[in-house]
Amino acid sequence: MVVKPIPDAAEEAQRLARHIWQWQLKQEDGALKSLPAERELAERFGVSRHAVRRSLKLLEGEGRLVRLSRRASVPALGMPGGAPAIDKPCRCLNIILSTALANEAVRWLVNDYMTGLNEALDSLDLKTRHVVCRDEETDFASLLWQQAPYREQACVVLGQRLPALFTWLRANGVPFALQNSYAYDGAGLPEHHGVFVNKMGGAFAGAQYLLGLGHRAIGYVGCALNTVGNTAVYDGYVAALRVNGLEPRAEWRWPHGTDRLDQALGMVREFLAERPLPTAFMTSNDCMALALCQVARERGLRVPDQLSVLGFNDQREAALGEPPLSTLRVPRRELARQAVILALTAATTPDHPFERRGLDCELIVRATTAPPVAALQ
Repeated sequence: MVVKPIPDAAEEAQRLARHIWQWQLKQEDGALKSLPAERELAERFGVSRHAVRRSLKLLEGEGRLVRLSRRASVPALGMPGGAPAIDKPCRCLNIILSTALANEAVRWLVNDYMTGLNEALDSLDLKTRHVVCRDEETDFASLLWQQAPYREQACVVLGQRLPALFTWLRANGVPFALQNSYAYDGAGLPEHHGVFVNKMGGAFAGAQYLLGLGHRAIGYVGCALNTVGNTAVYDGYVAALRVNGLEPRAEWRWPHGTDRLDQALGMVREFLAERPLPTAFMTSNDCMALALCQVARERGLRVPDQLSVLGFNDQREAALGEPPLSTLRVPRRELARQAVILALTAATTPDHPFERRGLDCELIVRATTAPPVAALQ
């Protein structure tokens, strides 16, 4: 009779921890999704829940897992630099929107943000709330969940750069991250985590693309001087022209824009009336680009044979345009996902250095851009 030695409990726990860790990272988005419940892990690996619990504690002790709630752990790979386990749960994530995002005209934008937020939170055991913070708001406590202490909540702030709000959140120990659609000046704001889109870099790349096609007469339609966020797009356009020895021409610039197609059509018709045209236009958003394409058709111009048009945002209507619109895609879902990661990092690792991340745009070439045939008079 052969007597098998009793396995060392500590070694068994270490072995199981390695199996669980390797299995989790092989799953789709495993480095971001929370692990299954202890019962499911026990059934999957054919061990007791006690053994699973011991192994998860080992992984948390090694900094591989972060405890986000009493029932959920997420791999620390999903948190920049990793993060240790903490002794208090994050029970609620508050999504604080600016009043501008409550506008019906940008519902498509908010829907994409919400999709990204939901994808990031899908496997986490967290309550989520959505509230609007007005520019004149002073009762910041009303923005948070009343059923949990501040220390058990975190916030993603969408586009609302209100210094008083940031100061209040910091003073009350509420971790948060700012999600902004463009690079912003942090002067006057308390230190904070933030993520933004590098729109200036995207516009620079877009203008370089048109220049690479052979265009030297490139106009600009859309917010340029009177809307802070979109000056980044205009500035990128100007920078690309100047790098190539060109200057923007005032007669080819319309520094106004809107997210409503009916208003955009009126603006573009007014702008293009009795005016010599360049061979290409950049725009601050897809709405203005789609309006340009429609008004060009009304004037008997062929897009892109006689006029190239490049949008910005890649909203759903861009791909459905006639012809489908070339544009610069803003990584809206990734923007939201990164904001969640930063907010939860702030919740789980209070001493994590403040971090601001910039995300790049992607050039999407469809059917509204082509090399110029000849400059039109």
